[in-house]
Amino acid sequence: TFGISVGTNAPGAYTNYLGLTGTNVVVNVNDSGIDEAHPDLAQRVKADSPSTLIDFDGHGTHVAATIAGSGSM
Repeated sequence: TFGISVGTNAPGAYTNYLGLTGTNVVVNVNDSGIDEAHPDLAQRVKADSPSTLIDFDGHGTHVAATIAGSGSM
């Protein structure tokens, strides 16, 4: 099992004692673009220009979904 513990418990006990959720966190992804239509990223991405919301390569979408995806797909 892989995880990051923010608790004071022994390793492996992933208690979020600080109550961290990741809400309202803004990150930037500089990559091949992001497919805004991807289900994991619905309502989760914004762009400075419409052309950055197209991803012909798929790598930028993969990276963005790893960082901010919902996990639905």
